[in-house]
Amino acid sequence: VVPLAISSGLAARSETQIEQFDIDRIQQFRLDISKGQGSGVQSDFDMKTPSGFTLATAVGAIHLLLAPFPWQLGGSLRMLFTIPEMLLWWWLFFSGLLPGLWYSIRNRLFDVTPALVFIFVLGLLYSITFGNIGLVFRQRAQILPWLLIFSVIGFEVRKLRRSEEHTSE
Repeated sequence: VVPLAISSGLAARSETQIEQFDIDRIQQFRLDISKGQGSGVQSDFDMKTPSGFTLATAVGAIHLLLAPFPWQLGGSLRMLFTIPEMLLWWWLFFSGLLPGLWYSIRNRLFDVTPALVFIFVLGLLYSITFGNIGLVFRQRAQILPWLLIFSVIGFEVRKLRRSEEHTSE
């Protein structure tokens, strides 16, 4: 009886917190994390409109997947230290991740659906709440192992195609 009573109280509190998590709170959260530390990204999108919500989420997704961008690197010495990581990540993203995702979705969709759902849900949450470059690095680090799996798939598919081309010649 005690676990049931405790869990029902926790469920009621969680439900109240979920009800309070609305668009106004998301927009305020984005604004709050964009202030200070010099790594904030403020956007003028009104998240209460469908187009503003979509554009703000798209900007967040692009930053989640590809930040920092070259034009953001001139601010400090600390940002300049990220150049090797940025170049490596962009190479992995375009050479391995995108081809690996494409191959996996086309040929092994049923097998990779759980990983895709996990990446999509976390990516969507992070994209909606995006407002700080430093925070987006930590958020990308949380989904990075799964993104690297798809990168390896992309490189493996490329390697197999090259070996097939060499054996057919």
